[in-house]
Amino acid sequence: MPVKEKWFVFWGGANQFFNYHYVIESQRYAYDLIIMKNGESYHESPDKNENYYAFSKKITAPAEGKVVKVLDGIKDNVPGETDPIWPEGNTVVIEHEGGEYSMLAHFKQDSILVEEGHVIVGSSNLSASA
Repeated sequence: MPVKEKWFVFWGGANQFFNYHYVIESQRYAYDLIIMKNGESYHESPDKNENYYAFSKKITAPAEGKVVKVLDGIKDNVPGETDPIWPEGNTVVIEHEGGEYSMLAHFKQDSILVEEGHVIVGSSNLSASA
């Protein structure tokens, strides 16, 4: 997983009952990860990104490979709203051995540390925060 702390898989699995992404082939293996504390993913109000425990956490590469796409600079979504033009938001795509790819999405605006062409060795940080 692209995190070093204890996170919770909110959506993810091998069928549509555990993973609403499953019915869309290109998102079939998507996982939505959150941090839970006392049964909640945020403190105080859910209206602000800063109140979510996962906001501003570092994200690491899930495996070695080459960065083939970086999309950064997109404004952070308002909680509960989706950007219809850039639904994945700030994104990193990594090409791994064997023709496999990882797409990591929903990074915090202007937080991505890698650039296209960067070679990932080990569990490199992809962002200063997500």
